[in-house]
Amino acid sequence: MRLLSFDRIDSTNNWAKKHLSQLLLETTCIIAREQTAGRGRCGRSWIGFPDRTLALSFVEPVRAGLSLLHYLQVSALFLHDVVSSFGISARVRWPNDIWVGDRKLAGILVEGVFREGAPWVIVGIGMNVDLTEEMVASFSRPVISLRQILGYRVSMDEIQQAVIERGLKRLSWAQENPVLVSREWVQACRWMVGSPALPHKNGVIEGISEDGALFVRMCSGQLVSVYHGE
Repeated sequence: MRLLSFDRIDSTNNWAKKHLSQLLLETTCIIAREQTAGRGRCGRSWIGFPDRTLALSFVEPVRAGLSLLHYLQVSALFLHDVVSSFGISARVRWPNDIWVGDRKLAGILVEGVFREGAPWVIVGIGMNVDLTEEMVASFSRPVISLRQILGYRVSMDEIQQAVIERGLKRLSWAQENPVLVSREWVQACRWMVGSPALPHKNGVIEGISEDGALFVRMCSGQLVSVYHGE
């Protein structure tokens, strides 16, 4: 594994795409102390604070037997592992956010790219590590940080190391057990069944499938499938 660290870039995922041709044929981890244009799913911006928000991307050729969906699922699982290792009761919120209570702690952006015709994957990770109450109040969505949950400051180096180590272990496990990845991810998201659906879907969540679909029973009685890109 190769590690690249930057003080300030637009986003770790963007840097990976711009410099993909220069990377070695192995897993590269890109870390930034500050992102000026962090991104989340569906084009949403990811707000970060220098040295207080984890901004990290794994970049590698897509492993044999894995799809982009597997990467999305296993990334949610290893982030959940890391947060749980601090004794925190965290949950995976479909498709790949980590929530504590009713607030978001971390998110993931998985992007597929090609290099000379070969598929590569970029897994971008953002986590609120050392945000104060005042910083959290500046977000338009409900978020929370490790500092708020634990009541003390957590070393950014400690979090980075934990994410890298657990991420690499889980990726190796996923390559050997792709079916188990999807099954474990479904179980991790199952707490959402019976909950109101996403804001743009007026209904109730009835289930989650291993292919990434969220089943929503609309108020009209119609059962619809929602996928993570929607």
